[in-house]
Amino acid sequence: MGRDDCERGEQVYLARPGTERMPVVAVPGHITRLSWRPDSSAVVLHSIAGDRLTLTLVRLQPSIIAAVIADLPATNYAGALVPLTWDAAGLLWVAPDTAGVSSLWHAPLTSLIPERQQPMNALALTRLADGALRVLQIQGESVVIGRYQGALFLGETGVPTIPAAPGLAGIWQGDEVLLQAGDQAWLLNLDTRE
Repeated sequence: MGRDDCERGEQVYLARPGTERMPVVAVPGHITRLSWRPDSSAVVLHSIAGDRLTLTLVRLQPSIIAAVIADLPATNYAGALVPLTWDAAGLLWVAPDTAGVSSLWHAPLTSLIPERQQPMNALALTRLADGALRVLQIQGESVVIGRYQGALFLGETGVPTIPAAPGLAGIWQGDEVLLQAGDQAWLLNLDTRE
């Protein structure tokens, strides 16, 4: 995929070997981050225009479709880090609903239509092999890692070495989570295999 700057945003193109580049979607503002689905069949484009952060979901297979799935206040997401992960059907992310309640959202790749799932607080989010969602959240003055089984949060461990700072956000990759707040960053390895 490539991109060109547009007057009020950026145009994203798909370039495949032996073919002309094909326009896929124009996004508002400038692209700050990409989040690829592990099988490369879809990507989420994070773009900022003014004080808004837009998430645009692009499905690349079996056919190409794109849709804006979230429009959020950019100041609430340091580095455009929106807690998100993929499941078998589509994209999961955490963002406020229309009443301002932090919630889990899902957009299936078949329709790209966002659906609110349940209330959920998370500063980082990943899906485990058993389907449970592991999250990092702040509880009181503590940073806690746990998992959701349905709507029930089960705390697994506290992380006393990381302050519950405003703007704390993270990205999961396998058993590791990279956290950032202000000018500090931490890498935690949660591999429990012995």
